[in-house]
Amino acid sequence: MNLLIDKWIPVRSEEKIKYISLEELLCNNNDHEIITHRDDMQLATLQMLICLTQVLFEPKDEVELSKYLVTELNKKQFQIAIKDYLEWFDLKHIKWPFLQTRGVTSKEVTPIQKLFNGMPEGNNHTWRYESNSRINKVCASCAVIMLFNQSTNTPSFGGGFKNPLRGATPIITLVKGKTLRETIWLNILHKGFSSKHYLNKTVNIPNWVLRINKDDEVEGSNFSLLRGLFWQPGIVELIWQDEQAQAICDSCAITTNNIVVGFKRQKFAYKLISDFLHPHSPRYFYSKDGKDTTIYPSFKDLPWWTQVINLVLKRENGFPSLGVVQYQELFSDEELCLIFGGYNNNQSKITQRSYQIFLLPKGWLKNKKYLEIHLSLALEIGVVLRKKGYGVGKSMGLNLLPGDGLSNLLTQLQKDYYQEIESIMIDFIASINLDPVNEIDNQLVTKLTEIADKSLTDFTRSYSTYVNPVSVKQSIDITIKKLINA
Repeated sequence: MNLLIDKWIPVRSEEKIKYISLEELLCNNNDHEIITHRDDMQLATLQMLICLTQVLFEPKDEVELSKYLVTELNKKQFQIAIKDYLEWFDLKHIKWPFLQTRGVTSKEVTPIQKLFNGMPEGNNHTWRYESNSRINKVCASCAVIMLFNQSTNTPSFGGGFKNPLRGATPIITLVKGKTLRETIWLNILHKGFSSKHYLNKTVNIPNWVLRINKDDEVEGSNFSLLRGLFWQPGIVELIWQDEQAQAICDSCAITTNNIVVGFKRQKFAYKLISDFLHPHSPRYFYSKDGKDTTIYPSFKDLPWWTQVINLVLKRENGFPSLGVVQYQELFSDEELCLIFGGYNNNQSKITQRSYQIFLLPKGWLKNKKYLEIHLSLALEIGVVLRKKGYGVGKSMGLNLLPGDGLSNLLTQLQKDYYQEIESIMIDFIASINLDPVNEIDNQLVTKLTEIADKSLTDFTRSYSTYVNPVSVKQSIDITIKKLINA
């Protein structure tokens, strides 16, 4: 299967999955929707399409980018652009299979399910898992999507394996358009913009073709977009089923004779001594011993909506993704619809994943401070709730539970509160007025306070019928005053 010419992109058609080629997607004006059985696969597919389009069809300036946003590519233009890249994006190439290394020495074949992050190799797992849902074999499309995801967005396979260039679990932020094709182009950097960040990048060949040696010192700052966007940190080789036998893909359920049943992997270490600037993630810098280091933050165990400001605005030592920066330069007066995704991890184990879409309406920049105060307020009420819960729990003797039992109960109390208010906060973010607003939204504060009070009351009743619940309202009033005067 070749990503540049074959049908591998899973889209919805009359409530079924069908596969289209990159040419079909970019060279016609049909409205397609990516469809996969997991949201992280959907995000990884979109990322791959953006990366392919970026390296093959980079617009020369914002005028050409604006043209591609409304007009499909010419088919002749498409064929000319892909001509010199065909060998590099062939999943079964005899010498340079896409994102793989031929001749991996390991004798052990790892089950293909290991590429589906969060699912077990054996019995250990993160999400609910049933034996009859085991993934034993997948089609070429599902295999390449998850191979790309593993190399780009997720922790390594463990000790002796390297994480992706952005670290184990980087946050991904992409601008969403009205159609799939528009979404892709909204995340493509035009040359006038990208040249400011990728000037004089000397290495323009993917690392499954131009390989590095074990223990090499690698200059990520020298990578072009092609080498950086498609960097494979590991030594991996897919294992294919005999093409004479057809089978049903355990992921998407299509019948095909292009079936992957596992992969071989080999420990491989190198030293990354300078960072690649990845355009799809927010980042921040810190200096140590005179050296600047780039950090791509992970999805934290906090409500995702609390990170809205950090994802779209430049902060001290911090920057949103380059795609978001370019969008704000070109469309500063327009609404911003953002796709937000990522994982949380404990070393090589995925513990949580997030995939969200949220909208910042026209004029939201004028109300930045207003937005910040209310997002901070909603988060701080959760902190107040936890503190009050500790007092109640201690008075009931819950602090005598074995281990950190009370701490676990309070963590769950806080999470339940954040989950309860999520829809309220999404509505609040999406309904900011066009005109600048400075006053506290008392209706919102009342709602949040009532939910916090109810959460504490329910928590108390769960463990004792004799303890009066402690209202959080007074502490919340103090919190509001502090935030307003900050």
